[in-house]
Amino acid sequence: MEASDFGAEKKHPSWGSKKLFVRLRRKFFGEQIPSRATISRILKKAGLVTAQRRTRQKVGPEHLDSARLVPVWCNDVWGVDFKGWFYTGDGHKCYPLTISDLYSRYIICCDDLASMALPAVWKSFERTFKEYGLPRAIRVDNGKPFGGGWVLGLTQLSVWWRLLGIQVDFIDPGKPYQNGTHERMHLTLKMEIADPAAVNLKAQQRRTRNWIRSFNEERPHEALDMKTPAEMYVTSELKYHPPRAIEYGSEFEVREVNSKGDIQWLNNRRFIGEAFKSQRLGLRRWNDTIHEIYLGNILLGHLPDAPFSAFRPTVSRRKTARTSPAKSSE
Repeated sequence: MEASDFGAEKKHPSWGSKKLFVRLRRKFFGEQIPSRATISRILKKAGLVTAQRRTRQKVGPEHLDSARLVPVWCNDVWGVDFKGWFYTGDGHKCYPLTISDLYSRYIICCDDLASMALPAVWKSFERTFKEYGLPRAIRVDNGKPFGGGWVLGLTQLSVWWRLLGIQVDFIDPGKPYQNGTHERMHLTLKMEIADPAAVNLKAQQRRTRNWIRSFNEERPHEALDMKTPAEMYVTSELKYHPPRAIEYGSEFEVREVNSKGDIQWLNNRRFIGEAFKSQRLGLRRWNDTIHEIYLGNILLGHLPDAPFSAFRPTVSRRKTARTSPAKSSE
């Protein structure tokens, strides 16, 4: 067997001798194949192995994404992010929107979008939810369109997730390693299909679809005992249904948020947040001078009755316990 037989190494430069050995053993089951050591020698001889500088690994809990919600089964936690952006061959920007299941490492979605505009992102998530069902939690950074709102960090997109019953697990600002499993997938994506990119967005999406199939169905994963993500993943039992209109009890007064993020309250417009456009909020008396404001069962903050006093958003304490999203509460 010669180096030319190892097309996967050129096509998938992130694959080493261990992954190739497992892949060959499965592909040529029952036939004699080279040992892993032999494969490694062939790759080195052909110049297909790049020496990597070994660095000392930091092992403190602050460097582990497992310090957050721990997935114990498929669809417990999905990782979500944009893989930065890059230019396609025709000079247009490509923004890969990625969604992966953090238990099985299965790539659920990678849409190569022309921008991060909310309508296209929303459409991608709605299609994904219809096909795969809902996760119990989504782990995401604080950047728009996912987070960054001044009330609980929520934006229109993450408000929608909350109304669907999905827990939103925002990582700490400036700490992408807290979504490390998803970020490592991004490194593979960049290495194999984005550098260099395809000639245009349409061609890039075709390349991406082929890469997703290979990543999910062919690439052995060490964290999965050298199984593929497709061997582990099952779709969610939580099916997608658009959120129903929120109903409030008789103790609430209901106000709808306008396009600017305001509600009408005590003959004045009071700003709540653009993340809640078109949502029906419930206001309940908290004390003699202040009302609580709710979106369903989510406490958004407190609104003083005094006409020139601003809305006070709730400060949410971030959970740090190692809990399963199936058992945690919001």
